[in-house]
Amino acid sequence: MKLEKLTDSLKLLKLLGDETRLKILCIIGKKRLSGVEILKQLDIAQSSMAFHLSKMVEAKILNAEPVWKYTYYTINNDGIKAALKSFRILTEIAK
Repeated sequence: MKLEKLTDSLKLLKLLGDETRLKILCIIGKKRLSGVEILKQLDIAQSSMAFHLSKMVEAKILNAEPVWKYTYYTINNDGIKAALKSFRILTEIAK
């Protein structure tokens, strides 16, 4: 059981350990932004940004809301809280 939780924690650490993903989280902050608005603030290809956003949505770190031809992103507070909670397993293993 502990090993399974550790694996989940490691996946989240890898996800959040990427500089581009951390920049995206900082750009979004408490706002609701479209992919276009996020891309304007990054120096990366649209396909690369789409990849990072999809990984973060899949991990439930971001919410994605399609509206017509755009997708708007917000930080999923519950997902962030769950991620932080999953890191507590590292403390338990160190005991």
